[in-house]
Amino acid sequence: MAAACQEAEVKVIREGWCVKESGGTFMGQHNWRRRWFLLMQKGPEVTLSYYRNKSDKEPAGSVRLDKTYCTRELELAEKNKAHCFAVGPLIDNGAVRTYFMSCESEQDKLEWMVVIDATIEGVPERAEKRRQTIALKQQQRSKVDFSTRISYFRCR
Repeated sequence: MAAACQEAEVKVIREGWCVKESGGTFMGQHNWRRRWFLLMQKGPEVTLSYYRNKSDKEPAGSVRLDKTYCTRELELAEKNKAHCFAVGPLIDNGAVRTYFMSCESEQDKLEWMVVIDATIEGVPERAEKRRQTIALKQQQRSKVDFSTRISYFRCR
């Protein structure tokens, strides 16, 4: 009986445009470049690849995300870039690169973070539930902000 060798299917978990901080510096400055990102899973292996153009066949770079990686939200002052987050090791020892990404909106940033973390944890199905939770929290936050502004103007 011959054992059938099947290769695991590559599953695209999320894709889209983000702006990524370059790895190198020019005159002490990091450049930010718009890249097409693909978060893929092949069996237990999770990879975040980025391309110069959406139509490129080969990635400009990629990182294999294992259980030692996570995302973290950045303060605006950390990178002076809106809607920015980091993908890097849980414990920063300087040996493994941390990737900095900026998204077009806060919602997009939170969705990328949730999906990356859920996929690393091995439960990409959780991403949709987390995405719904984020959307609900943002709706609630918007309502609070709006009601706060209204009561502020009423008091004046």
